[in-house]
Amino acid sequence: MKFPRRFAALAAAIAAFVVLTTGCHQPTFDQLQPAKLKWSVSVIAVAESDEQKNSIQELVGKLAGEHAMATNVTWLDKPADAAATLEQVASTPGVDLVLLGADADNLQTVAQKHPNVRFGVLGEGSAAGLANVRALTTDHKRKLFLAGFLGAEANKESSAPFSVYVDKTRSASDDDWQWVLAGVRFAGRKDTPVQVTTSGLLPTTGSTTTERATLSGRALVLLDEMPDEVWAKIRDRGMKLIRTDQSTKGLAVQSNHVAQPSNLLVEAFDEESRLLHDGKWTAGQQVELAAKHIYRLTQPGLFLDKSLATRLELIEDQLTTGALKPETYLAGQVNAR
Repeated sequence: MKFPRRFAALAAAIAAFVVLTTGCHQPTFDQLQPAKLKWSVSVIAVAESDEQKNSIQELVGKLAGEHAMATNVTWLDKPADAAATLEQVASTPGVDLVLLGADADNLQTVAQKHPNVRFGVLGEGSAAGLANVRALTTDHKRKLFLAGFLGAEANKESSAPFSVYVDKTRSASDDDWQWVLAGVRFAGRKDTPVQVTTSGLLPTTGSTTTERATLSGRALVLLDEMPDEVWAKIRDRGMKLIRTDQSTKGLAVQSNHVAQPSNLLVEAFDEESRLLHDGKWTAGQQVELAAKHIYRLTQPGLFLDKSLATRLELIEDQLTTGALKPETYLAGQVNAR
């Protein structure tokens, strides 16, 4: 789709380059006002670390110098602030692209209200049915492959298979299930994880014995989003959680998860800005970004292998170069995504 340019409004709105930040100890970007303004990008995100903030700072400087691009960066103190910030930023006259690195329940409403603004959003499913939005995700099969591997690593203290939460039971031939199982085999385990569902963990009156689920092992991979009421039921079991989503919401499980996909903010910023500058930005897509680090360990001390962080980095390097091929560990043929 084509977006009309609004140079007059842009020049009036951004006469001087400004970086918007909230919270404490935020980075400042000096001398980044381009000589001739061409594009305006706003970033909304919850920073994972100072390292990520510094990477964004360097990229902002590069874009300003090379592409005459002005960038406003808003660091959120709380993920819950994303919705209000999104509405405010999208309403700014002259903004060309909003990169949203946090969950905002009002994305669809805001995107429809501002059809001439482009929205790049971190997370799967964000672009569905929206003509000016595209979703940015990590490599799906590699993510699930590593989730299976990390589930096996988190379960080393147990001889029983670990558990996988799903909203509905997956068949043995299900693509996602096969990639998780491939990671388990790569980790050296021959057992098969146990699938548990909401209906199994919270059986209703009249449920049969076969419909009820029992958690197995010491680790729980969340293949689907787990409702808070389910977590409340099992939280005292002391399971180590491996998430497969990139949500920034304050989930009840947050204190118990030991690994989750890395935030792709820097990669997304680089990708979206480049496409915008080159005139190749296209809405309505779900794009897998090339990222060196797919997973991060949030509580490495809870893994039995204290060198796992180093091993994980080496494994991700091998996945990037193609030296390690997840397909090698598949039990059957699946459709690559």
